[in-house]
Amino acid sequence: MKQISRRTALKQGVAVGTAAWVAPMIVSSKAHAAGSLSDDACGTGRPRALQCVYTVGPWAWDVCHDPTKNPPTMPDQRSPRSEPLTWHEKQCVDIEINKPSGNVLHTGVVPGTPIPIDSIGNKNPNITIRFRPHGTHTWVASMLVHVSCSQPLCIGDRHGYLDLTGFTPK
Repeated sequence: MKQISRRTALKQGVAVGTAAWVAPMIVSSKAHAAGSLSDDACGTGRPRALQCVYTVGPWAWDVCHDPTKNPPTMPDQRSPRSEPLTWHEKQCVDIEINKPSGNVLHTGVVPGTPIPIDSIGNKNPNITIRFRPHGTHTWVASMLVHVSCSQPLCIGDRHGYLDLTGFTPK
């Protein structure tokens, strides 16, 4: 049996894992830039809560595309449009969630931290999410996420630095 180093084995595992992850997206007819309509949080009406995770990936607005809606995709509502934080600044941030039922501040958030957005309710369906490097006082970026369900909200959607990972139905 040929011996290989641990580093070589890990590289081979990463290559195989990446191919397995990407392949279904290439062949799927339901693939979207973000989530899939089969995972639409709005399938039974406006959800009570959304579960997101803070990530260090690109500052983006990737939302589900539903050709049966007009318009088929929510308009991009992030500011600024280009990357607001450097890699170092993304390692620890403060995130503020502004919603009709009140504001919630998460401080010292590191990548991988779950960020719940609960108590969405039936009032104004706009939620504003703001970001700043931890330890500073200036908000450097914001997102306006419309959760009325006039457009799909799908698992995998990205809103700024937050990835939608789950939801609680009504």
